[in-house]
Amino acid sequence: MLENAVEAGFSMKPAQYLQRPLKYEGNIGDNTLIIPLSYCWASKEHADPELRTIKQVVRFLKYLIKTRHYKDARSGRTLGIGDQKPLLFLDYMSLPQKAGGRTFLDLQQFELGRKCVGILYAHAKTMTLLGTMTHENHEDGPLGRTEFFESGWPFFECQVAGLGKRPDMIYDLTVSLKWIDENFTESPYPRHQSNQSLFFLQEANRRKTTALPMNKRDFSTRVMDLNFMNSADRIFVDGKYAETSDEILGGLKELLREDTPLASAEDWKILLVETMPGYCKCLVNVNLSNNDKIQDVTLSSFESIAGTLEHLNLRNCPGFRGSLEPLMKCKKLKVLQMSGCLQIAGGLDWLEGLEELEEVDLECCFRLTGAILPLAGLEKLKVLNVCDTALGGSNGRSSGGSIDVSPDDAAVVAVTTQNMDAVLDQNVDVFVAAFQAAKKGEQCTIGRYGDAWKTPLWRAANSGQVLTIQMLLEGV
Repeated sequence: MLENAVEAGFSMKPAQYLQRPLKYEGNIGDNTLIIPLSYCWASKEHADPELRTIKQVVRFLKYLIKTRHYKDARSGRTLGIGDQKPLLFLDYMSLPQKAGGRTFLDLQQFELGRKCVGILYAHAKTMTLLGTMTHENHEDGPLGRTEFFESGWPFFECQVAGLGKRPDMIYDLTVSLKWIDENFTESPYPRHQSNQSLFFLQEANRRKTTALPMNKRDFSTRVMDLNFMNSADRIFVDGKYAETSDEILGGLKELLREDTPLASAEDWKILLVETMPGYCKCLVNVNLSNNDKIQDVTLSSFESIAGTLEHLNLRNCPGFRGSLEPLMKCKKLKVLQMSGCLQIAGGLDWLEGLEELEEVDLECCFRLTGAILPLAGLEKLKVLNVCDTALGGSNGRSSGGSIDVSPDDAAVVAVTTQNMDAVLDQNVDVFVAAFQAAKKGEQCTIGRYGDAWKTPLWRAANSGQVLTIQMLLEGV
């Protein structure tokens, strides 16, 4: 109803004076979509007296509503918000404000809301909207107040949203409106309606809004330099972030930060060396693929989640170094995707005890050496991609030597370190046959699979990873 009210001459009032239909008092569930707005107030007394921010938000809401039932032509899947009712959380209109005069009950409601506000921005099922340029709507002009990322409450709201929420549930208001203005049409022709899919709006936002989770120690340092209209809020916000981050990171099951150009090499090091080992104890699915700013770290970052980790995607993260040894304790690991991890070295022996492995992708891991046969004992292994590696078919450790392979009287393959390259070039089929003869349990496909044309080089080019492209072409 907000979009209609603004057009009808709506006046923005504090929550204690808000009436239906603008005030929602129904149930919250799968049929509702809460959209908490993080923004900068226009003045200390009033959040948005001239409705500059609200009008921008209304444009975003109208797009969501107009495209709510868009379906993908091939899959038939709804790629809009469907029948969900969008509910905007805007603090000035959602919590009783001092400027409007508060009763004792209003004050209690305000304090209760303030204590729970972090949950709204951080919750996995809310769509967080970041008004990163709303400081320009200040009553004294764009320079009238501190910028969004230097302001205490907006920075807090932005960071709690980034703790565990999927990137596709965080939208930058300015980025979104720019994309909508440039791309959205209401064409009656199905082939011209793809711009009604939230996917493309999500993609426009993802690379420009997604950041890495910040741990409470780093937040405490950062919050000291932020601007608060009420200086007493600084201590409250610091404590609230510590409480919220402990709860979210401690129970986080999924960390998805694919292709995150906003993160610097230092940001990645903090995440992998401090935040993940120190705070994340329950991760099951980790996707950090297509990030070449990850530099000079080892796989030991994942030892703290060895008891829970099932899916690990580090494709085109050439900055990981060392061996696969830290993964040997990940007994629940099912999928290991590390194609393009150019500095991972050594052999595959460290994986031979991971009995749950179903898929292993090590394409273009140039420094891996030795045999693939240590994986033949993994009964659940269905796919093994070792294209463009130095991995051979001998069943010894990566130290090489002359070894005979005779699984169940199958082919005999004699390989020495001196003739390994020649044998690999001429007898790839022999190596595969030897592996398959030794393979236990499920039959295993060896080589590229699925979207086979999406090689590490293609993925790097598609994501604009210049460093990864250079390293792949140079065979580093």
